[in-house]
Amino acid sequence: MSVFEYIMVLVSIIIGLGITHILKNIVFLIQHKDVQFYWVHTLWCIDIFFTLIFFWWWQYNYVIIDDWTFGLYIFIVFYALIYFLLSALLFSNRDIKSYKEHFYANRKWFFYLFALSIMVDYGDTALKGYEYFLNRDVLYHFQVVIFTSMSIFAAKSNNEKYHAIFVISNLSYQLFDGFLIFNLLKSS
Repeated sequence: MSVFEYIMVLVSIIIGLGITHILKNIVFLIQHKDVQFYWVHTLWCIDIFFTLIFFWWWQYNYVIIDDWTFGLYIFIVFYALIYFLLSALLFSNRDIKSYKEHFYANRKWFFYLFALSIMVDYGDTALKGYEYFLNRDVLYHFQVVIFTSMSIFAAKSNNEKYHAIFVISNLSYQLFDGFLIFNLLKSS
């Protein structure tokens, strides 16, 4: 087993826990009709679900690293933990009556962590090498600024229209970036 494979076992467990948490709670939402559904919350669940899947896929780019450091190991584990925390903040272990209320009650933690995840992703992109970083298109670098700013504003705002526009914009970018830019559907 290579160092990369060894490290990715822990990262995969953390990412897998985040995916499991989202899927388990989506099933709960479907089964418990007494809890009020909120479409913005559901779109964030879909967004974070795909982000977790894409994260796991994109981390394969670290396979080229021969000399692993403990700092890089901690960075990648920390990065995975941010995504797990985002998935955990979307749901609650306590009884709730409305996902809308839950979403807005947790928005500060969720969106400040989301902003952090975008900044950490930018660092992660740089750590994968200068060429990899430069090969990312202008849209990637632009979205870092835009979505980080939108996240910080979302943490402070209760405006439902703003949150709707943000989740639709971010989810659209994630799907575009994941499926079209990285050609995840194409096998080579």
